[in-house]
Amino acid sequence: AGDAELPLGVDASEQHFVRMAESGELGSFGTIHIATHALVDDERPERSALVLSQVDLPDPLEAAMAGERIYDGVVTAKEILREWDLNADLVTLSACETGLGREVMGEGYVGFAHAFLQAGARSLLVSLWEVEDTATSLLMRRFYENWRGKYEGERAGHLGEPMPKAEAVQEAKVWLRDYVDESGSQPYKHPFFWSAFILIGDPS
Repeated sequence: AGDAELPLGVDASEQHFVRMAESGELGSFGTIHIATHALVDDERPERSALVLSQVDLPDPLEAAMAGERIYDGVVTAKEILREWDLNADLVTLSACETGLGREVMGEGYVGFAHAFLQAGARSLLVSLWEVEDTATSLLMRRFYENWRGKYEGERAGHLGEPMPKAEAVQEAKVWLRDYVDESGSQPYKHPFFWSAFILIGDPS
């Protein structure tokens, strides 16, 4: 989209997200996709964190002495819940195990999903185990094509039109499972590659 914000590499920093949260800019995005490593704490799920750029972090001692915020290069589920005010139709966390956390009877896993939903996301696309980079990239590209209607021909009974998120994910999984590479093989046929991601929240 023409109005997309795309912080990459060193620009994808904790400081950048803090500024966007404080200014309210995060609440202006309908879709948020975070592709980075995740640290899942199944004992204290509020400490589960998304790892951002570790380059040029401010000196923590100097920040503490000046009474300023200490940056550690990660954003925790607790910080997301406390500081982010979202209005997003979808948040995608295309890292490993982002759908996990602490298992609570009757609640499932408490972690990133709870934090983002309570912060204002209406749905999340998260993973249940460690994911492979190339397979994830292919799956995500296909999912967004489906959801945004950026494709030609027929897919899952749709003719070049946007699909509901749940259908878009399902079609992308089937496509990746049956994907044939240049050598004629199907490298992602095993469920490990295509079934890790689940949609939580609004399926439409």
